Amino acid sequence: MARKKTSAQLDREIAASLAAPRQVTPTDTNIFALSELVLKAGGQSTISNRLERVDYPHIRRCLAGGLLTVSSPTTLTLTPAGREAVLQRLRRNYSSQNAAFTRVPERFDAKDRARLDQLRNAIAQLESS
Repeated sequence: MARKKTSAQLDREIAASLAAPRQVTPTDTNIFALSELVLKAGGQSTISNRLERVDYPHIRRCLAGGLLTVSSPTTLTLTPAGREAVLQRLRRNYSSQNAAFTRVPERFDAKDRARLDQLRNAIAQLESS
């Protein structure tokens, strides 16, 4: 029969589990928000820390997950892991949109074509940096 733990023992165990660093893994939604910010920045690895309220929790999780670092009080910089995650997301997005454009080009208006160009340019910019 197991011995019952005292209240002090339980308190120590709880305190130890809360003090232990937690591994944070950014979700696909977090990486999507990050890739949209990078896309708005023209594919630059360094982006402004001025975020829309809706993006804040996603970018905070990317920071905690090691995809971004704070490079100055006003900018955030992609880490190598962040660059790879964003590139993977942008490539996947570009390939699916480009495939749809190739199949049915008449369904794409000027805004959609501009988005494809923006994706292509951001990918090229990230790959070259």
